[in-house]
Amino acid sequence: QFSCSALAHAAAELLNHLLLPREVVLAALVNMADGKSMLNQFCQKMTKRSVGKGDIVYTTQTFPPSTFQTTVALLCLEGSPQYAGNTASTKKDAEQNAALIALQNHSADAAALPVTTPGQGKKRKAAEAGLGGMPTAIGVPASGQSGQNKMNLNAALGRILRRPLTKEDTVFQSVQTVG
Repeated sequence: QFSCSALAHAAAELLNHLLLPREVVLAALVNMADGKSMLNQFCQKMTKRSVGKGDIVYTTQTFPPSTFQTTVALLCLEGSPQYAGNTASTKKDAEQNAALIALQNHSADAAALPVTTPGQGKKRKAAEAGLGGMPTAIGVPASGQSGQNKMNLNAALGRILRRPLTKEDTVFQSVQTVG
């Protein structure tokens, strides 16, 4: 599956090199991509922050026999605009329709945003993130790393296991010693 930034880059290439009409390229992108994910990424770029659970709210109504229509409210944007999507036979499709309608209504705003290519993010080196360097003796935190040992251990275990950790993966036990 392609990321939105890769799709946007591909769309720009199509527009520049193949001279296809903009509407054709946008329609193809809308059909290939996940509307909810694209809307989430659009809101993150517009607000320049991570989007929380209450920032984009989907409300679905059911109509007999089995038709769904979803309204999406973009509470993270100024004015908290709301958009009603086309009806669909499933709730999931109705949510996607609402997200695509919202994206279409904000197409001018989306076009004004800078196109980012994969790998253009703000990744830090491991040493800059406090994950590199010389190990310290057990129980003796390095300067500036007090309280970070559990976090560093969990981060290292997550990288080794290549999956998110569960509570059962690490068990911490404290023992009080004299001396």
